[in-house]
Amino acid sequence: MSLILLVEGPNDAHVTQHILLANDVTLQLGSGDKVLGCGGISKLLDEILPATLKASSYGAIGVIVDANGDIEARWQAVRHRLSEAGFDVPTSPDPGGTILTSPRVAGVWIMPDNRLAGSVETFVERLIPQGDALWPMARDAVGAIPSTLRRFSASAVLKAELHTYLAWQEEPGTPLGAAIAKRYFESAGPTAEAFVAWANRLLELATK
Repeated sequence: MSLILLVEGPNDAHVTQHILLANDVTLQLGSGDKVLGCGGISKLLDEILPATLKASSYGAIGVIVDANGDIEARWQAVRHRLSEAGFDVPTSPDPGGTILTSPRVAGVWIMPDNRLAGSVETFVERLIPQGDALWPMARDAVGAIPSTLRRFSASAVLKAELHTYLAWQEEPGTPLGAAIAKRYFESAGPTAEAFVAWANRLLELATK
């Protein structure tokens, strides 16, 4: 049996694939394992997750979503869909990543770390090498843009900072996922290791 990881979009899919690959977790894509970008959180929760939970072709299903500004609201949204499918879901996410085994194997990871508000960009920020001098410079550069000239929303500041940082690497403009492969970001650290352990556990359960 195979594993499917449902993520919000292509950027999330690329980060997921590259962080797993960098930590020697190999999804057997030819055998049915996949990371599926769902075209947004609404489509993931309201269409693709319910349909996937009904399918019998997967040994395990993982859901990876951003907490954004309210982790409790996001958890309750995922919890509601799983409860409707017959799962007994805890009231709070497991800090190490939630894994349920009945009526089938399903897991939930809320970016960045199942505890705090944030996103896949928050997760990636934690992969910046400690002491990298370019990172504070990138933040300062974005912060120096007058509010009247900013063409991005307040919620996109971190994304702007990360892409500014990537614009100053050996290959400017590298996407977040590929930047992990190029080692512009590290692939270790507590958050990354917990995420990889969660995905590894789902992969193991999928094949049992």
